Amino acid sequence: MKSFVKIVDPWLLERFPDAQVYTSLEGENPGGSIKDHMTKNGLEEMLAKGELEQTKAVSEITAGSAGVSLAHYAKELDIDCHIFLPDTASANLQNDLKKLGAKLYLSNISTAYDDYAKFVKESDVTAFDQMFDLEKAKYYQPIGHEFVNKIRPHKCAVLGGVGTGHSLEGISAGANAMKISCEPEPGVEVNGVRNIDEQQLGDNDPCVLRGFDDRLIVKKDEFYPEYLIFTDAGQIEICDSFRLVLGACVEFLTNNPKSTIFAIGAKNRRFLL
Repeated sequence: MKSFVKIVDPWLLERFPDAQVYTSLEGENPGGSIKDHMTKNGLEEMLAKGELEQTKAVSEITAGSAGVSLAHYAKELDIDCHIFLPDTASANLQNDLKKLGAKLYLSNISTAYDDYAKFVKESDVTAFDQMFDLEKAKYYQPIGHEFVNKIRPHKCAVLGGVGTGHSLEGISAGANAMKISCEPEPGVEVNGVRNIDEQQLGDNDPCVLRGFDDRLIVKKDEFYPEYLIFTDAGQIEICDSFRLVLGACVEFLTNNPKSTIFAIGAKNRRFLL
């Protein structure tokens, strides 16, 4: 598998022939997403430090890919996994987590964080804490290092949608690149990402604490229009969050048409007929 693929889709290149836009195939990771970099290395570090020695159990509150990835590596490392989900979580997601051996707790979104905090306090588990632990960004830095070592851009920008913002923070730091947040306009829901002004995570919101070099707000009709896109490795499948990021790339390139961009895709994978 190529670590990085270059987007060669006419939708982008006909507008910006001098631009270079790269992404990676994170959907081909064992846990199914970019979250694998954080969950695998995070769990292994917790084990090495003895943080799971007493409980042998890890917990997290999540709405999707982080939970699946955490459950995958917890099972691999023989650690019990407890996942809090909003009660609106899809049946497919719940079934995927159950197949990985995770114990699920469904909670109303309005009380989920309070319910989870009480659960952690009263239960014999160790919280993974991907939401508010700013140090989790370090697990994504190697992606940025590898990108600049292989592509060797003169100057580049990293664009990505944000939930916690850990992947954008870590990759841009590893690449020593501009850090550009890509956010949907208010009122537009995109799984796994948010508009920071519309959905804040309280006083310790990691995105607010860190900040960005720029924020690009993308209207729904500016998203990339398809779920397949051409790269130098063939067509790849993408999800709504990456369609958002591609829309933000157009906005960024309008003012910086000769840029090199690393566009973060959480679940990109090769399209197989």
